[in-house]
Amino acid sequence: MSGTVKLPKNHLRSVSVSMYLIEKSVDELQEIIQKGKNGNTYQVVNDLDEKELENDIKIISKVKEKIAEMSGKYSLRKDVTYMSRIRNSKKSKMWEILCDTNSKRLKGFGELPEDMAEEVDADINAIIELVEKL
Repeated sequence: MSGTVKLPKNHLRSVSVSMYLIEKSVDELQEIIQKGKNGNTYQVVNDLDEKELENDIKIISKVKEKIAEMSGKYSLRKDVTYMSRIRNSKKSKMWEILCDTNSKRLKGFGELPEDMAEEVDADINAIIELVEKL
């Protein structure tokens, strides 16, 4: 079969979502390979040689080409997300995590000495205030 193929709605939805997830994953992998990914609280250690990484980039490119081909062939649905929604979603999740990290919520791990609890809470609250400004 060539040209365009009209999939039934349920199949179209399933294939569209699957290709969306695969494309997001290979984009993330490509970014990590090409730019690295390290922060203050995490580190990605590259234990692959240059040849493996070059091969991975070539395969990622082929995956993206195939997804593009399938997108046209099956008229896959494009997920449209507004930046404001992404920001607000991330902001809400960060706020939730931070609120669960204050000293009162940490009591399940044992009591923090009061001076430490105050310091942790002040640091957490400072981040909450910054997040709220996003």
